[in-house]
Amino acid sequence: MKLTAIVLMGSMLFASSALASADAGRLSTATGHVASIDGEANWLVVTMETPKGDSQDVTFVAAADSKIIKDGEAITLADLKPGEKVTITYKSQEGKNVIVNIGVESKS
Repeated sequence: MKLTAIVLMGSMLFASSALASADAGRLSTATGHVASIDGEANWLVVTMETPKGDSQDVTFVAAADSKIIKDGEAITLADLKPGEKVTITYKSQEGKNVIVNIGVESKS
């Protein structure tokens, strides 16, 4: 009986840590307007509209392999301008929103 309980507890701990790892790698998408950028520190703040109609600023961090596309061309984080509309695909890692890619809406 004790052995069964120990095996069951071990299985539950393993399953919960596996689920937490899978959740950390899940991709999410956000759309909003660039509020501020720090190209040297590799982060940007995007103002997004909440479901209630309020606005919320969210910080995103660029990784070495983050991709940013504007008008079909790859650009750098420092090339973004405040006010541009962006769609960001990101993942949560160690409490940060890490950018996978950014699409910048074309004005044409």
